[in-house]
Amino acid sequence: MRRLLTAIAILLLASPLLAQTGANAGSTKAAQEFAKALTASTFFGVPRYTTVALPTCNAANTGAVAFNTTSTFLTFCNGTSWGDANSGAASAVTPGSTTVGTSVSCVLFADGVSVLQCASDLPGQVNISGPDAATNVEIGSVTTDANAGTGGNAIAIGSGADNSGNSLDTILIGRGGTFAATSTNSVSIGGINSAAGGGANSIQLGPNNAKAGAGAAQIQIGNGQTNGASGNNNLLVGNTATIPAGTTANSIIMGATATVPANTSNVFVAGGNTFPISNVYFSEGVINASALAYTINGTGGSGSNNAGGAVKMAGGFGTGTAAGGDVALQRSPSIATGTTAQTATDALYIRSQMKALGAGVATAVARISVPQGVAGLTGWTGGTLFYTVVANDATNYQATSGSINFAFVNEAGTEACTNLGTVSSIADATPTGTLTATVTGASNAADTCDLLINAASSLTESTLAAFWSVTINGPGTVTPQ
Repeated sequence: MRRLLTAIAILLLASPLLAQTGANAGSTKAAQEFAKALTASTFFGVPRYTTVALPTCNAANTGAVAFNTTSTFLTFCNGTSWGDANSGAASAVTPGSTTVGTSVSCVLFADGVSVLQCASDLPGQVNISGPDAATNVEIGSVTTDANAGTGGNAIAIGSGADNSGNSLDTILIGRGGTFAATSTNSVSIGGINSAAGGGANSIQLGPNNAKAGAGAAQIQIGNGQTNGASGNNNLLVGNTATIPAGTTANSIIMGATATVPANTSNVFVAGGNTFPISNVYFSEGVINASALAYTINGTGGSGSNNAGGAVKMAGGFGTGTAAGGDVALQRSPSIATGTTAQTATDALYIRSQMKALGAGVATAVARISVPQGVAGLTGWTGGTLFYTVVANDATNYQATSGSINFAFVNEAGTEACTNLGTVSSIADATPTGTLTATVTGASNAADTCDLLINAASSLTESTLAAFWSVTINGPGTVTPQ
């Protein structure tokens, strides 16, 4: 009996060790490694293996964890293969060597700037990489690593964002955007933007914008713009606004489809071919209950005895034999009481194109509107015609200048258009022969009066024409004839 009791006691004492061995899937080595890891301290140990000695990783062992004495990292079984849970320096493991799931590879760096680097070439996946020696960061599927270049401090965010050149201190946000190798201190926000021209201190806001020129300090705001400027300090605002390839610099281009001729600098453009700006308002907008006056100034001088800048106004330039743009200053005379807006009328009209005249024939040069009377505020107009008549026969040249006052009225649709003063301030330049000019008025259309010039030259002229301008004192507008 005593021997039987002793045998039973031995079996009871040995049963925990047998159970522990069974818990390690019958692996004697596992039991030994587990036992080795247990010390007098409170540390918890896991089985330890070399890379070669690791057991087979299969579906049945999914989730198993061991310590890899070859790589000196914890390793785990994902059901297919063993992989290290890397927490060492960036140089210890090649990025992408650790697989999480089936498509995305990640490595955690602990080199003073803990950064998660993930890499994936599959659509819809996310890449987060950095830092490298140049401290670049890419976020987005299939981004091109800025590490490939020698630049630094670059950020690329967006699917297919390409910051692979030597760009320095740049931010690229948007699908398919690109920065050139020479881009520095620049920002591009918007899908499919391109800064292939490089340059420094530039901004793109909006999609599908292209910076093809190498100019610095360029700002593009809009969609579908093209900027080919190699000059600096340009601003484009508006969809499809364009600066052609060239040296354009220090210019502002505003408006959808707005553009500027190549190599044109120091200009302000508002409006485009397709979407023009036909009226410009300053001060307090289009209308205001208490509109303020404003002043357009040239630049003033600074310091002692320095002149101020001149102010010029010009009509648009024509080409070849076509007319240039006329220049008019307008105002708005009072009308009957109420909320109806007044109508602009001409105060000064300067015609840019000379008017061909028939020899000895009264030819209309300007038509003046004479509104019918309303509450005594209209029904009349007056002013002065200034003219210069020229004649030549390709050898001899003649000119005569003068001015004449006029006063017209309109009584219920009946115009009185013949009230002219006498020509004054005549100046003749007729070295050869004679040149005369007379001015008359006539009613040829409803609510208008025409000013006509009849000129005669002693030359067999090849040119007989008049340059003219009109000032209006009162209501009325001028229409060239």
